[in-house]
Amino acid sequence: MTEALRSFRSRAGGDLKLRTCRSWLYALHALITVLWIPTTQAQTLQITGFKPDIGPVGTSVTVSGSGFVGVTGVAFNGVAADFKASSSTLITATVPAGAATGPISVAVLKAVVASKSAFVVVMPPPSHPMISGVSPDAGGPGTKVTITGVQLAGLTTVLFNSIRAEFVANSESSVTAVVPAGASTGPITLLLKGVQLKSPSDFKVTVLPGKPGVDSLANEKGAPGEILGIVGSYLEGTTAVLFNGVTKAAFVVRSSTEIQATVPDGASSGAVLVIADGVSLKVPGTFTVIPRPATSAI
Repeated sequence: MTEALRSFRSRAGGDLKLRTCRSWLYALHALITVLWIPTTQAQTLQITGFKPDIGPVGTSVTVSGSGFVGVTGVAFNGVAADFKASSSTLITATVPAGAATGPISVAVLKAVVASKSAFVVVMPPPSHPMISGVSPDAGGPGTKVTITGVQLAGLTTVLFNSIRAEFVANSESSVTAVVPAGASTGPITLLLKGVQLKSPSDFKVTVLPGKPGVDSLANEKGAPGEILGIVGSYLEGTTAVLFNGVTKAAFVVRSSTEIQATVPDGASSGAVLVIADGVSLKVPGTFTVIPRPATSAI
């Protein structure tokens, strides 16, 4: 009787231990299932390519890769897009409004993967003629300027700030014009098919500086302290005015064609010299220095 009881207890204890061991195995399997499966998905989620790689808003793009199971989102450079996951390796997405050039990203649960290359978002071609660029954007008369745009066929006139210019229509998207004499800074205007197009920004007309020169004196004589006008051209670079080639005078450049110099104390009669752009210029004629008018004592 005692031996049978011992045998029964031994078998019962073994079954209990076996059931306990099985319970632990089931619990461990459940834990691995919860933790391991999402991790495996995150590790295998990847984008291997997409076609096309360029297009405007509304373009349908096929994204290829792996791990596309339970996809929760697709974005173009961060902007959410409409999509359909065809399989675990293919997604079809539509370029959304507001998207800019950048990577495509796919989200599965909490995992997100982005493409290594960028999808290029382009603007759709305009439905009307327009000027898109001017090169160069500055130059003097005679400079050749390339004007680019779209739908420029039928061009009849090119104007540089209302001055008509000679031109050659290279194609429907390119025109070469020559800056005309007398042009000034302002927009470039194209006339075609009854449409007037203006450049996005002004074309700057530059004039190459000429050589400085002096023509005449406003007066042939004067006393110290009086103002003497000197007339010439391209006098902006004047650095000195000398009386009789020796005595420096104070002066003001009024414009590119006029200087006003003050007859200095101690000046003597003789030629007046102007130093401009490093060149010494002798004003035609002789300037006579006269005494100051006498002041009467009261």
